[in-house]
Amino acid sequence: MVRFELNIGSSDGVNKVELADFVSRTARVNDIVIGQIEIGPSTTVIEIHKDVGLKVLRALRQSSFKGKRLSVAPKPRKR
Repeated sequence: MVRFELNIGSSDGVNKVELADFVSRTARVNDIVIGQIEIGPSTTVIEIHKDVGLKVLRALRQSSFKGKRLSVAPKPRKR
């Protein structure tokens, strides 16, 4: 799994189900490739299967969620 940090959080009215649906629709991937989602006040960390990580990264960088342009950055692995 690879981890990405998004610039949206609970203050933007995001929830896990809505975000997972958005990612799978936007990147055209199966929702099974989406792992854990950690929603903070202003940022969200989402895990994506490594085989589709680059595809998801490219798709999300070109999209917006609820009118807010997404900023997506890879995060280092947890140890």
